[in-house]
Amino acid sequence: MRYARKVDFNLKSGQEKEFDRIFESKIVPMLQKQKGFQDELVLTAGRQVTAISLWDTRQDAETYEKATHAKVLDALKPMIEATPKVQPCEVPYATFHATV
Repeated sequence: MRYARKVDFNLKSGQEKEFDRIFESKIVPMLQKQKGFQDELVLTAGRQVTAISLWDTRQDAETYEKATHAKVLDALKPMIEATPKVQPCEVPYATFHATV
């Protein structure tokens, strides 16, 4: 069964473009190097952001959490308010297919 990490946070005012730039140039490459990473979906509503990363297994997501998540937070820290809320989730159904 696939696994997901849902991360919710708010951007500081005026940081939307910087977030887009940092996410694409730094965060995505970090994620792509992680074992089991499948895809990332980022949803925005004004300054509210929900980022959903999809993983092959729970263990892959937990390994990322321990090894790399802090580096992602460091890259985002200047543009976000407070600590992001992370919610792990099972993915019992999806209509998309992972790229190989």
